[in-house]
Amino acid sequence: MRTILCFRIWPAAMVLICLIVLCGRAEATPVAATLSPESAQVTEVSRLSVRMEGGGEGRAVLILPGPAKPESLKIFPVEDPALKISSLSWRALTDKGSAVNDAKRKQHRSLTAERNRLAAEIKGLEARIAFWQSQTKAKTRSLNDAVNLSAVISRNTKKAWQEKMTLEEEREELDQRIATLQAEMKNPREAAKADWEVSLSLLGLKPESRSIILRYSYTLSDCGWKPLYRLEANPGQERVSFSWEAEVWQNSPHDWAGVELSLATHPEGTPTVPDKAPEWRIGVEKTGARQASKKTEKTEAAGTPMRNPVAPFFRFLGTRSVPAGQKVVLPVESANWPAVFTRILKPFSGRNAEMRAVITLPSPVTIPENPALFLRDGVLLGRREFGFSGREKSLLFGSCPDVQAEINMLSEPGNAPAFDANKQVWDWRWQTVVKNEGGKLLKVRVEEPVPQIRDRRITFAMTGEPGYPEEKAEMGVRELELPPGTGRTLETFLHIAAPRDLNVEMSWTP
Repeated sequence: MRTILCFRIWPAAMVLICLIVLCGRAEATPVAATLSPESAQVTEVSRLSVRMEGGGEGRAVLILPGPAKPESLKIFPVEDPALKISSLSWRALTDKGSAVNDAKRKQHRSLTAERNRLAAEIKGLEARIAFWQSQTKAKTRSLNDAVNLSAVISRNTKKAWQEKMTLEEEREELDQRIATLQAEMKNPREAAKADWEVSLSLLGLKPESRSIILRYSYTLSDCGWKPLYRLEANPGQERVSFSWEAEVWQNSPHDWAGVELSLATHPEGTPTVPDKAPEWRIGVEKTGARQASKKTEKTEAAGTPMRNPVAPFFRFLGTRSVPAGQKVVLPVESANWPAVFTRILKPFSGRNAEMRAVITLPSPVTIPENPALFLRDGVLLGRREFGFSGREKSLLFGSCPDVQAEINMLSEPGNAPAFDANKQVWDWRWQTVVKNEGGKLLKVRVEEPVPQIRDRRITFAMTGEPGYPEEKAEMGVRELELPPGTGRTLETFLHIAAPRDLNVEMSWTP
C-alpha cells in the first residue's frame, strides 16, 4: 500500500517542482519592436517575482534571450511609479538553460518529423509506381482492353512520378534546413548564446508586494529587414506605379504575435570625428616645384568626394506578427506617382531614345536605397538601385525604339585645321534628324555635346536651328514635341578659333 501511495505522490511532486522552477523564470510578452537592417529594439512586458529584504527594498530577476545586449536594457515600472531600480547586474546563464537553443532544438524536432513524413509518402509512391509498372505484364482479352489498360497505367504512373518528384524537392529543401540548423547548434559561437540573467535591486516596494510588472526594452541582434521595391512606368497614364514590401525576420526565442512593429534605418557613414573648417591662406604665389606641389594638392582636394548622408527613416506598420526563425514579407506602401515622360536622345552616342520619368510629389518622402525591379507596361526591364529622398526624382525606364535620331555630317574640318590670317580655325556643320515612329504625341529632349574650353585664348561659337536655350552649358539641349509619325531636322553650326601657334588638343570631335 505504501509503495502504491509513493508512486501516486511522486508525479504530483514533480509537477509542483516544475511549476516552482517555471515561476522563477517569468514568460516575457513582446509588445513592440523596431527593426533596423541588422538588429531590433524590442519592448516586452513581464511579471517578476520579488524577494523582499525589508525597508521597502527587494530583488527580482529578469531573463533576456542570448542575442540581447544587456547593456542596452531600459526598464519602466508599470504599476507603481514610486518604484525605483537602484542597480542592476547581469551574467550569462549556462547553455543548457538557453531559450535560444531550446527553440532551435524544438525547430529541429519539427523539421525532422516533417522530413520523416515526406520520406514515408515517397516510399508509398514508389510502391504505387512499382505496382502500376507490374501491370504491364497483365494479360488482356482484347486489343481494346489492352489499349485501355495502357492508358490507365500511363496516367497513374505519370501522376505518381510527378508527386514523387515534388516531394523529393521538398525533402531536399528540408535536408538543407536541417543541416544548417545542426551546424548552428554545433557552432561554439552559436552555442555560447546563453540567456542573460539580470539581477535588479529595487527601492520603494510596498510591504505587500509579491510581484511587479515591468515594461522594458533592449537591443536584439540576429534580426533585421530589407526593402523590396517594384517600379512600373505607365506612360499612357502618365504615372509610375510604386509598390514597397519589407522582408523581415527575427530569431528570438519567442514568436512576435500582435506586436506594434516599426521599420527604421540610420544614416550610413555618420562621422565620429567632426570635419575641420577649411584654412584660408593668403601669400605670395610660388613657382617651380612648390607651384606644382600646390597644383597637385588642389587636384587631390577637388577629387575628394563629398559625403551625401541618407536621412534616417522610420515607418510604423501597425500591429503585425512575425514568427521566430522565419522570413515574412509585409506590405509597406503602394502609390501611383504622377510623372512627366520624356524621350532622351543622345545622337552622338546611339540612335534610340531612352525613356525618362520625372516624378514630382506634393510632399517629401524618404525611401531607403535598395535594389528595385523596374518594369514598363508590364515588361520587366531589370533590377537597379533605387532610393527617394525629397519631392522630385528622375528615373530611366530603358530604351524607346519608337524615337530615333540620325546625324548627317554636312561639312567638317580635315586632319589639319584651316588657317585664317594669324588664327587656326575648325568648322563643323551637321543635321540631326529626329523621328517619332510611335502612335502618340511625345516630348523629346535632344542632347548634344558642347565644347568645354579650358584656355581663354580659344574661342568658339555654336548656333543651331532651333537655337540652344542656354549659353555656356555643358550639354546642348533642345526640347521638342513630335506628333505621331512625324520627324524634325535640327541644324547645328560650330566654329572654333585659336592662335596660329597654339597647340590645341581635342579629346573628342563630332
